[in-house]
Amino acid sequence: MSKAMIPADYAEFLTGLKDRIRNAQITAARAVNRELILLYWDIGRAIAEKQHTARWGIPLWNASPPTCGPNSPICGGFRQIMCGGCGSCTKSTLPRSFWNRLFQN
Repeated sequence: MSKAMIPADYAEFLTGLKDRIRNAQITAARAVNRELILLYWDIGRAIAEKQHTARWGIPLWNASPPTCGPNSPICGGFRQIMCGGCGSCTKSTLPRSFWNRLFQN
C-alpha cells in the first residue's frame, strides 16, 4: 500500500488498539497475580492450621512421598526451602477478607 492510500488517522487508530491490548494484558496479569497470592496465603493458612490442630510438623514433611522430595521434578525441594516458614504470614491476625480488600481490582 502506498503512502497516498494510508488514511490520515491510521497511526492514531493503530496506537489506540495497541494501548487497549496492553491495558487488557496488564489487567489480566494483575488478576492472575491477585488470585495466586490469595491461593498461596490460603494454602499457608491451611498448613499452619493443620500443624496446630493435628500436630503436624517437619517430621511429617520429611516423610512425605518422594514425588515432593528435593530431587522431584515437580517440587524440586520446594517443601523444605519454602515450607519452613510458610505459616509465619498466616499466623497473623489478618483475615482473608483483608487480603481480598487489599487486592481488589
